[in-house]
Amino acid sequence: MRRWHQLIVARSDDLSAILTAEMGKPLAEAKSEISHAAAYVQWYAEEANRIYGETISAPSNDRRMLVIKQPVGVVGTITPWNFPASMVARKISPALAAGCAIVLTPAEQTPLVAGAMFALAERAGFPAGVLNLIYASEGAAVGHELCTNAKVRKISFTGSTEVGRLQAAEAKAAGTIFDRCPLTLQCPFLRLLLIKQRRMHESRICIIINHTLPFYSST
Repeated sequence: MRRWHQLIVARSDDLSAILTAEMGKPLAEAKSEISHAAAYVQWYAEEANRIYGETISAPSNDRRMLVIKQPVGVVGTITPWNFPASMVARKISPALAAGCAIVLTPAEQTPLVAGAMFALAERAGFPAGVLNLIYASEGAAVGHELCTNAKVRKISFTGSTEVGRLQAAEAKAAGTIFDRCPLTLQCPFLRLLLIKQRRMHESRICIIINHTLPFYSST
């Protein structure tokens, strides 16, 4: 992950140009977003050193209670068009730090910068199969597969509230991600960033996080 961070920083001008060309963000803002993306990768690379277990006081002297943190498994991620670089890094970096494999589908309007970041990740030396990128002209089918496939243990989604509710319902119906959770979007295998809208250079910005949980399970 540290090598990936270094490559993002080294190729920040190229990534910024791609971001501006494909979604129209001013170049200065694109450069700022790439800087944020690199910072996310660097932060979680360091946090990987601090995924500690715990020892909990037992009710009796002849027992010990230990908490061991383990990766939850495959993480499906869906990113929006308005921050196509920083949201890629923000979603997959914590999952990678926890030891999870990733399947990411970017917004169909902004696939190029995600592809460029994945190309840099490949150069950084991530093993084959750890980072997986899926392009789709219609994202609904991919979202449905990620939400209903039993091999996907966690979903990280950023998008509209109505789409988030639809995907939560699909996962619940499939009996996988929501098998033990009420339909309140408060689920240990689901992280939803629900959108509240405001305007900055005519771009919609997500400013509310509904629920955030780590990409590891405690046993």
